[in-house]
Amino acid sequence: MSYYHNGNKSRTYISKQAYLDYLQSPEWKAKAAKRREIDNNTCQLCGRQQAELEVHHISYFNLKSENPYVDLISLCPKCHESVHRMMCRITSPDGRRGWADLPYIQKGDS
Repeated sequence: MSYYHNGNKSRTYISKQAYLDYLQSPEWKAKAAKRREIDNNTCQLCGRQQAELEVHHISYFNLKSENPYVDLISLCPKCHESVHRMMCRITSPDGRRGWADLPYIQKGDS
C-alpha cells in the first residue's frame, strides 16, 4: 500500500492497482492532455517536440486533484526517466523502476 498527501497534507493510502486504475481514468487523461497542450507538446527539459509526451507529477500532494498548471509537467520518456533517477527515487507507485518518493512507497508494496 502506498500513500500520498491529500490537499490538507494528511496521508491518504492508495494501492498500486488503484494508482494504475487512476492513470487510465478519463479524469487523469484529461489533465494529462491539458498539460501537454499547455506545454505545446514540448518536453520541458530538452525542448524535444513529440506527440506522446509523458506527464510527470511534480509531487503527490494533490494526487487525484492535480491542477495541470502547477502540479504536472510534460517530459519526453528519456527526460522523465532522468528526472526520476536524479531525484534518487527507487520505484514508482505504478511499478516503474527509477524513482520512489520515500516514504510514499512502503517497503513490500507491490
